[in-house]
Amino acid sequence: MGLQEDISSLIKVLKSKKDSRVRAKAVEALGKIEDVSAVEPLILALTDENWDVRRKAAWALGNMGEPAVKPLILALTDENWDVRRKA
Repeated sequence: MGLQEDISSLIKVLKSKKDSRVRAKAVEALGKIEDVSAVEPLILALTDENWDVRRKAAWALGNMGEPAVKPLILALTDENWDVRRKA
C-alpha cells in the first residue's frame, strides 16, 4: 500500500462510531504523517464525541501548520481542558 492509500484508509476509520480508541489511533497516525490532505478529516475529528479523539486531533492539526490554524483556534473553546491544552 502506498502512502495515499494508507491515508485514505486512517481517514475512513474516523467515520466509524463503534470504537473511539481506533479513531484516536487513526488521528494520531495522521498527525505523524503530516499530510495536508488529512486536514479536513482532522477538523471533523475536533467535533468527535470522545474527548481523546478531539485531543489527538488538536495535536495532529498542530503538526499540519498553516492550514490548521483556524480550526485550532476554535478548539480552544472545547469543553475538555486537555483538548484546549493540545490546541
